[in-house]
Amino acid sequence: QDNEKIEAFLKYGGAQEQVIENVQELITQYPKLSGINLDFEYSGIPGKETVTSYTDFINKFVRELKIHHPSLMVSVDITADAMKKSRLYNVAKLGEVVDYIVLMGYDFYRPSSSVAGPVSPLTGKELYEYDVTTAVADFLKVVPKEKLVLGVAYYGWDFPTIDESRGSLVEKRADETVALSSYKRSRRLIDEESVDIRFDEESQTPWMVYHDPDTNGIRQVWFENEVSLAKKYDLVNSEGLAGIAIWALGYDGPH
Repeated sequence: QDNEKIEAFLKYGGAQEQVIENVQELITQYPKLSGINLDFEYSGIPGKETVTSYTDFINKFVRELKIHHPSLMVSVDITADAMKKSRLYNVAKLGEVVDYIVLMGYDFYRPSSSVAGPVSPLTGKELYEYDVTTAVADFLKVVPKEKLVLGVAYYGWDFPTIDESRGSLVEKRADETVALSSYKRSRRLIDEESVDIRFDEESQTPWMVYHDPDTNGIRQVWFENEVSLAKKYDLVNSEGLAGIAIWALGYDGPH
């Protein structure tokens, strides 16, 4: 997730060869591995040369691994808006090379957002600019459905807000920061602090409001639960996608 490091890596063939060699050694050490997942997350809009270099690296990575391990699955993670905005990924060309494309269907709203909002809106692109359903449809224009995996979130974001209204402005005071809220943490707020769950019909996701006793501030948590996830699984099934990926196992705690 460091742009300069990603660009340097893609310019230096020796570093790429070292990564491929290291992965080959890991596969030898762990022969029960079924696959390798590559996750390069470049912030903002890269130059065309960087996009081409990333595609070339993935080609080389897959080609060299498959020589010795033809049954090994290789997947790449791609941000949900990659078909809408200029990102690191040439989705069509990557889809031709790898076994699976993991569409990261989350972080539509994130710590840098100016207002609180859903981490993974299933619908509501009119209000939220984009949504998971539209992203899946866009990816399916260039990726076969049997290669597309939907990444789902076992977390949400906890925003400090100026008031309790849905989508309130994020508070910018130094003592108020956006925090990751795992499903385990969100459930603790619900179960132990008796925080009520609200449901946003536009995004088809839950959210809640609570007061932080340490700062006396208002906070909104937009997260995923069994209701919103089930709706996403329905989308996976109705579109005949390859399956789901979860970020991240363990965030669910004992639930």
